[in-house]
Amino acid sequence: QIAGTEVLLNFVGYVIDCAPGPTLAVIPTVDTAKRFSRQRIDSMIEVTPRLRGKIAEARSRDSGNSTFIKEFPGGLLILTGANSAVGLRSMPIRYLVCDEIDAYPPDVDGEGDPIDLAKARTRTFRLRRKHFFLSSPTIEGRSPIDNLYQASDQRQYHVPCTACGHYQVL
Repeated sequence: QIAGTEVLLNFVGYVIDCAPGPTLAVIPTVDTAKRFSRQRIDSMIEVTPRLRGKIAEARSRDSGNSTFIKEFPGGLLILTGANSAVGLRSMPIRYLVCDEIDAYPPDVDGEGDPIDLAKARTRTFRLRRKHFFLSSPTIEGRSPIDNLYQASDQRQYHVPCTACGHYQVL
């Protein structure tokens, strides 16, 4: 654990506060998405005044704040599981955040790879879209996060050592 999910949460908070747009967060299963929403997203909103003021409290059915949908001015956050083809279809989205992609099923309901299904929802936004993939790698050569990294420019973030100042990969 190196705080990847915290970075993901910060990105979601940034979208809500500074760059609103339709956002999809894909978690390995619908059950874990429900838990992620309650434990991580709701907690983040509750303790962050700038976010709390943008998302209504979940007291009524019409509040725009449910377990799987968080509405905010200029956008919404939809949470779903990678095991739900229904949650990965239809509405165009600008921001796609996928957590623990190595735990996703290779095929969802006979409709294909959940990452490809989710990425297809960002086509409308072309140059303005953002994809955020996160995972602990599993088996080399079969790890979706490793495959995405190998297909990228393989940049690494370097941070200075607090003792000597030497830059190193985090």
